Amino acid sequence: MSLQLSIRKHLNLVDIKKINLLHIFIFSILLMVIGYSKNKTPKILFYLLGLMTLLILLFVPPPQINPLNISYWGMIHWLHYAIVLPILSYYTYLGLSNKKISNNSYDGLFAIGLFVFIYHIYKYSKK
Repeated sequence: MSLQLSIRKHLNLVDIKKINLLHIFIFSILLMVIGYSKNKTPKILFYLLGLMTLLILLFVPPPQINPLNISYWGMIHWLHYAIVLPILSYYTYLGLSNKKISNNSYDGLFAIGLFVFIYHIYKYSKK
């Protein structure tokens, strides 16, 4: 059993409904608040963003390297590792080191948070 699966089972986070609820009430809200607050975002929220980024490494299994057999879950894993992880890491770095973040970037974080919110409400309601 992998370390990630062991942690997920220990914390009882294997259930997809719970994963959807975490995305709805924590992850998406954090992104939308940072995006809405723009340069007035409290630094603690960037620390939470960094924690959320690290949690990807603990809870999302690494993607399988088999381009001929990509499932829905394989695409979700690739999305988290190839796109979400670098983007959130970058914004965490910018926010914690007081680097300038453009208004368009804040708007993008808000839009990502809104998308995550709507997508996971839809997924939650279908199960």
